[in-house]
Amino acid sequence: YDTLQLIDPVESLIAQSKADTSSWKPLPDMKSAIAARPEIQEEKINLDIRALELERTKSGRLPTLNFEGYLGANNYTNTFDPFGNWFGNSFLGLSFRFPIYSGGEKSSQVEKSQIQQDQQKNNIRKLEQQAYYEILNARNNLQYQYRQSLLQQERILVQEGRIDIVRSR
Repeated sequence: YDTLQLIDPVESLIAQSKADTSSWKPLPDMKSAIAARPEIQEEKINLDIRALELERTKSGRLPTLNFEGYLGANNYTNTFDPFGNWFGNSFLGLSFRFPIYSGGEKSSQVEKSQIQQDQQKNNIRKLEQQAYYEILNARNNLQYQYRQSLLQQERILVQEGRIDIVRSR
């Protein structure tokens, strides 16, 4: 059989085992632990994307001003002659578009983007609550196992006492 070798003295382990677990509180940095989870970080990035999509959708209702231009040349001959007569053409333009009526399409797109953003916020909240539950559940399981080990130690002491009584007879 393999032997078990303790690194800490038995007295320090016993002193640690008598600690009161009822005073255990949630981790002080639990929020940072929850925020560090990759799935929550991913959802926060998705929330940023949804916010940008909402801004893009909202900006579709604004008037636009465009500057346009073209510079080119054409050769109107039956055979291609790079040194022949070329006719240049060009134009410059400025266009202004003002949306007057979109049939409610833009407003429904903005509303849809807003709903998607709200859904993303709810997903983040749900993931944070799940992570919080998992951490608390792990802590409770640790407390339970710790109390079970204390109970087992007491049972061992009782059995050792019974063995001493039987031996002394």
